[in-house]
Amino acid sequence: LFQLRSGHAPLTGHLHCIRKLDSPVCPACREGTETVIHFLVTCRAYAAARAAHFGASGACGRDVNYLLGNAKALKRLFAYVNATWRFHATFGSV
Repeated sequence: LFQLRSGHAPLTGHLHCIRKLDSPVCPACREGTETVIHFLVTCRAYAAARAAHFGASGACGRDVNYLLGNAKALKRLFAYVNATWRFHATFGSV
Protein backbone atom coordinates (compact mmCIF):
# COMPACT_ATOMS: atom_id res chain seq x y z
CA LEU A 1 0.00 0.00 0.00
CA PHE A 2 2.80 2.41 0.88
CA GLN A 3 4.51 1.78 -2.45
CA LEU A 4 1.32 2.60 -4.34
CA ARG A 5 0.74 5.71 -2.23
CA SER A 6 4.30 6.95 -2.71
CA GLY A 7 4.55 6.08 -6.41
CA HIS A 8 7.38 3.64 -5.72
CA ALA A 9 5.51 0.46 -6.62
CA PRO A 10 7.26 -1.95 -8.99
CA LEU A 11 5.49 -0.55 -12.04
CA THR A 12 7.45 0.11 -15.22
CA GLY A 13 7.25 3.91 -14.88
CA HIS A 14 9.04 3.82 -11.54
CA LEU A 15 11.42 1.02 -12.52
CA HIS A 16 12.41 2.99 -15.61
CA CYS A 17 12.95 6.10 -13.49
CA ILE A 18 15.39 4.23 -11.23
CA ARG A 19 17.08 2.68 -14.28
CA LYS A 20 15.94 -0.89 -13.66
CA LEU A 21 14.07 -1.07 -16.98
CA ASP A 22 14.76 0.40 -20.40
CA SER A 23 11.15 1.38 -21.07
CA PRO A 24 8.35 2.86 -18.92
CA VAL A 25 5.63 1.54 -21.24
CA CYS A 26 2.85 -0.49 -19.62
CA PRO A 27 3.40 -4.18 -20.37
CA ALA A 28 -0.33 -4.90 -20.20
CA CYS A 29 -1.70 -2.38 -22.70
CA ARG A 30 1.40 -0.89 -24.36
CA GLU A 31 -0.44 2.46 -24.44
CA GLY A 32 1.43 4.64 -21.99
CA THR A 33 3.74 4.91 -19.05
CA GLU A 34 2.73 2.52 -16.30
CA THR A 35 2.26 4.77 -13.28
CA VAL A 36 0.08 4.18 -10.24
CA ILE A 37 -2.67 6.29 -11.83
CA HIS A 38 -2.39 4.35 -15.08
CA PHE A 39 -2.51 1.00 -13.27
CA LEU A 40 -5.42 1.89 -11.02
CA VAL A 41 -7.55 4.11 -13.25
CA THR A 42 -6.76 4.18 -16.97
CA CYS A 43 -5.09 0.99 -18.22
CA ARG A 44 -7.41 -0.61 -20.76
CA ALA A 45 -6.00 -4.07 -20.09
CA TYR A 46 -7.37 -3.96 -16.54
CA ALA A 47 -10.77 -2.44 -17.36
CA ALA A 48 -12.70 -5.63 -16.55
CA ALA A 49 -10.94 -6.08 -13.21
CA ARG A 50 -11.50 -2.40 -12.43
CA ALA A 51 -15.21 -2.68 -13.21
CA ALA A 52 -15.54 -5.86 -11.16
CA HIS A 53 -13.85 -4.45 -8.07
CA PHE A 54 -14.46 -0.69 -8.20
CA GLY A 55 -17.71 -0.53 -10.17
CA ALA A 56 -19.89 -0.29 -7.07
CA SER A 57 -17.77 2.62 -5.84
CA GLY A 58 -19.06 4.87 -8.64
CA ALA A 59 -16.90 7.92 -9.29
CA CYS A 60 -14.84 7.14 -6.18
CA GLY A 61 -13.56 4.05 -7.99
CA ARG A 62 -11.75 6.40 -10.38
CA ASP A 63 -10.35 8.61 -7.61
CA VAL A 64 -6.81 7.55 -6.73
CA ASN A 65 -6.91 9.50 -3.46
CA TYR A 66 -10.03 7.61 -2.42
CA LEU A 67 -8.67 4.24 -3.51
CA LEU A 68 -5.38 4.69 -1.67
CA GLY A 69 -6.56 6.75 1.28
CA ASN A 70 -9.97 5.54 2.37
CA ALA A 71 -10.13 2.51 4.64
CA LYS A 72 -13.44 1.50 3.05
CA ALA A 73 -11.69 1.13 -0.33
CA LEU A 74 -8.79 -1.05 0.77
CA LYS A 75 -10.53 -4.42 0.51
CA ARG A 76 -11.59 -3.63 -3.08
CA LEU A 77 -8.15 -2.19 -3.88
CA PHE A 78 -6.35 -5.36 -2.80
CA ALA A 79 -8.91 -7.54 -4.59
CA TYR A 80 -8.23 -5.53 -7.76
CA VAL A 81 -4.45 -5.83 -7.35
CA ASN A 82 -4.80 -9.60 -6.92
CA ALA A 83 -7.14 -9.87 -9.90
CA THR A 84 -4.64 -8.15 -12.20
CA TRP A 85 -1.75 -10.41 -11.10
CA ARG A 86 0.48 -7.36 -11.70
CA PHE A 87 2.47 -7.73 -8.47
CA HIS A 88 2.18 -11.49 -8.04
CA ALA A 89 5.79 -12.22 -9.06
CA THR A 90 7.06 -9.62 -6.56
CA PHE A 91 4.69 -9.95 -3.61
CA GLY A 92 2.56 -13.04 -4.21
CA SER A 93 -1.08 -12.65 -3.20
CA VAL A 94 -1.76 -9.44 -1.25
